[in-house]
Amino acid sequence: MWVAGWLRRTEEPQETTNAESGTVTVGGSAAGVLSRGEERNVPLASPGGYAWRPKNGERVLVIKGGTLGEERYVAGSLDAAREQDDLDDGEVRIYAEGGGASITLRRNGHVEIEGDLFINGAMYVPPVS
Repeated sequence: MWVAGWLRRTEEPQETTNAESGTVTVGGSAAGVLSRGEERNVPLASPGGYAWRPKNGERVLVIKGGTLGEERYVAGSLDAAREQDDLDDGEVRIYAEGGGASITLRRNGHVEIEGDLFINGAMYVPPVS
């Protein structure tokens, strides 16, 4: 009787969190992330048509899946939001870390491009008026 009760208790799925924050220890396409322990080769998840690589030391969101949370994916940067204080609700910015270049889409229809613009490999220089 006690064995059947023990088996029933051990068969129940254990509670796991579905997401947690972590710190990138190895940047790149398959990152190393430290949260409750370090895990290597964690795949990145991002919206279609968008590619990014987290950098060492960046705080990221780690999403867990699988039956017992054994699968992990780095889903986004937690540091990026605080660096975009000049964005209004509904606006979007794509930027390179360190301020090298950015594209901002404003709600008023403006597209702001910071940095040198290259079109098909050739630098675009606007005509002087």
